[in-house]
Amino acid sequence: MDIKDTKSTVRDCEGRTCPALDIYEMAIKYLLGRLMKFIRDILTNLFEESAVFFIITVPDTWGKIGKQFTLEAAVKAGINKDAVDLSFESEAAALWCINTVKEGRILQCPGHIYIVINHESDIIHITVLEATPEGNVKSAFSESCDGILVEKYFLQYFERIFGKGILQEFRKHNTMSYFDFMDYLEGKKNIDVILTQPNIVVRLPRELIEIGSTNRKRHDSSIQRDKMRIEVSDLKQWLEDGVTRLVEIIKALLIKTNQKEIQSVLLVGGIADSMFVQNELKTKLPGINVFAPNEGNWTVVKGASLFGHKTVSTNMTRTTNSKNMLPPNVISKKTTITKAKLSNKKFPVVAAFDFGTTYSGYAYSYEYNEQNIKANDTWRSNDASASLNSLKTPTTVLLDPQGHFHSFGFEAEDEFARLIEENVHDGWRLFRRFKMILHNNKDLSRYTNVEDIKGKPFPALTIFAMSIKYLREHLLKAIGRQTLGIEESDILYVLTVPAIWDVAAKQFMREAAEEAGINNDRLLLAFESEVAALWCVRHFRHDILQLIGTKYIVIDLGGGTADITVHERQPDGDVKVINQPTGGAWGGIKVDEKFFEYLEQVLGKGILEELRNTDLEDYYMLIRDFENKKRSDPIISNRFTTVRIPSSMNQIARNRQKENKTPGESKAFKADKLRIDSSIIQGWFEHTLRPLLEHIKILISQRNLADVRTIMLVGGFAESLYVQNRLKEELSGIKLIVPEEAGLAVVKGAVIFGQRPYVFASRVMSYTYGIEVYDEFDEKLHLAGKRVFVDGRWRVKNCFQPFVRANEAIPVDHCVTQYITPMAIVSLISVYRSLSVNPKYTTDPGCEYLGMLMIENPENVSFNTQEKEVSFMFGNTEILVSVKHIETGREDKLIINCL
Repeated sequence: MDIKDTKSTVRDCEGRTCPALDIYEMAIKYLLGRLMKFIRDILTNLFEESAVFFIITVPDTWGKIGKQFTLEAAVKAGINKDAVDLSFESEAAALWCINTVKEGRILQCPGHIYIVINHESDIIHITVLEATPEGNVKSAFSESCDGILVEKYFLQYFERIFGKGILQEFRKHNTMSYFDFMDYLEGKKNIDVILTQPNIVVRLPRELIEIGSTNRKRHDSSIQRDKMRIEVSDLKQWLEDGVTRLVEIIKALLIKTNQKEIQSVLLVGGIADSMFVQNELKTKLPGINVFAPNEGNWTVVKGASLFGHKTVSTNMTRTTNSKNMLPPNVISKKTTITKAKLSNKKFPVVAAFDFGTTYSGYAYSYEYNEQNIKANDTWRSNDASASLNSLKTPTTVLLDPQGHFHSFGFEAEDEFARLIEENVHDGWRLFRRFKMILHNNKDLSRYTNVEDIKGKPFPALTIFAMSIKYLREHLLKAIGRQTLGIEESDILYVLTVPAIWDVAAKQFMREAAEEAGINNDRLLLAFESEVAALWCVRHFRHDILQLIGTKYIVIDLGGGTADITVHERQPDGDVKVINQPTGGAWGGIKVDEKFFEYLEQVLGKGILEELRNTDLEDYYMLIRDFENKKRSDPIISNRFTTVRIPSSMNQIARNRQKENKTPGESKAFKADKLRIDSSIIQGWFEHTLRPLLEHIKILISQRNLADVRTIMLVGGFAESLYVQNRLKEELSGIKLIVPEEAGLAVVKGAVIFGQRPYVFASRVMSYTYGIEVYDEFDEKLHLAGKRVFVDGRWRVKNCFQPFVRANEAIPVDHCVTQYITPMAIVSLISVYRSLSVNPKYTTDPGCEYLGMLMIENPENVSFNTQEKEVSFMFGNTEILVSVKHIETGREDKLIINCL
């Protein structure tokens, strides 16, 4: 509503007027009471109400009158006027995004003009903001318009079926049922879920059916008993119309003279979470960066909390997004390089999880017998064809209809197949091969989704956490059966990840492990190719691997990726990584994809989907049988490779032949067997092996790797004899080492890594890493456009302060310390990386924002005296950061937030 003054009125659901100030007072008093009870329940006797500072958000269109109105209502509700402040909704949303969302960092760049679209109930608030060089933000424009309303469609549909005014009559005679029904509709509003279904099913209240029974069309097929089905195509059209109207409003802003430089659109609130709405805006607004934080409904209130902390720390003085709210970064003074103290703590048990794209497993050892590394060998399936040599179980998760974890691995696949066989699988959800969502995903966040086999989304972090939790609990049971007296706190966990993964993917896996119940202080991440080499060096007693100075390439060839590192043996038995990790999506599932394409080419498009929907057990039998074929030698020695076709698939194919839906190539299909020319299968292998081979040839042609004569091949796909032979043929003069049970080399090597975490003496940096700083301006060195006036001095913004450089070999104990002096109450240290060896500005081409560290500085001490040591360790598998306050000696561990 529009607030004109403190005498404004509002209407109740019967149309009667009431003073708006009184209603606002009651609402704030209610929320205040609930909040106080919640805090007291947590803090008990430690809580004082005077310790709370309140922030109330208001729409930007309200202006000063609306803010004064809200302030008066808050005071009447019992909040001390010195303990409350107001925040415009758009500014609060922007503040939250700047501090927590990777894309939001751009909103802080001076001169950046952007639109905040806040979808609130049936209204959209549109505000244009601009970041200033001083760290402030100024509002240039604000207006409101009708929202993109899902409810409106529902209500229109009801009136079309039951007659005009039906809902008003329903509310009049059945008020509580009406509001319950509205709440129920609210829960049906997940746009992205709705659009994946052919229609929406709405359960109607008995009272609504009775009232509308005389008006409803007798033969309306959309209603059956208490269920009404709404065609989703109608809703989609209505949504597209709503987005089109919103785009027209935005374009009208763009043509205004002072708004023509709008660069970004930030979506918050309401249906801003919808990927459909986001993608529609991106399509219709080319050239403009459109993004939305996850949980958009909470963005405003969470941003207001951030705003409140800054407001309190400045003694209640308010400047819109002042430097104390959005402080610039730090001034660099000097840099030192030292050796960090490495922990040599031993644990009674070291356990490792190999979380693979297609298969997963674990291994462990006891401190008293480190050489004896045990791997679980009890994975079982009802299907005899599943007896693979990998001793691992499929990376598959099954959820029940309530979205709760049910089972993992073979058990999950077999149970889902049984449910389909008995036609009781409705609502159950199966997730397979979801690890690749983390590979090279620039949009990865804590809120990234994965899709089940039906294409329906679910939070990826939860699925990964469920998987790791299952493996952890399976491990604990195995240890409990063998040894008494081992506590969970006695275990050091190692979780393997591809070395080529980005820092965000590694952080994602660490957070998933934490959510699975693994203590962060007892968790190491290990690079798959590195630890596989440890296993080979220890257990493959080849003379060349024991020679000091020997260089060798390790290729971890799994289901999803090929992960490649180059090592050199050191005199003390340690290993030096002498080349940055490389690789690509060249795993075994690429061959599977080609096999599936061939089946559809021969037996008809859609046959696999039909088989999966009608007989999942046979579907698994087919892919497991082909998995065995991939690893055997008939592909090489025989002209034809025979794949047995399940009986149910056989019947589907014959039905298709009768209906003339199968292409002419079906002559390769005889009885229950499909004979495939081995040259065709070899072509499938070449599809993924060719880029791998070319990559290795380029790698060994480098000057520093010219003397490499050995390659270790590990991973599940490495067990394929065809793969082994192709590498031997193409890489003449290179010794190829493939250990027995190559699929277990990673997980067993990870246990060795847990026993000796610093066995890798150094690693080569793939990027130049550093932080963004403000430096002293020098007209001979710096661009004039980078000059800003801060604290009475000219400085240069966006300077890249390198800590380590690309292609540099960094020891595992290498510690780079930056001495900094803060410029504000909160120092935001932005971490960047670049492929360039000598980047000058963080805005240079190729520079990439990784994440942010947040350091709070005392407000009652001069900033000039608050020198701190910010230390980065880059030689490990993760970037470790600590901050030491020089004056107090206090040291804090920090995490670069890359999600």
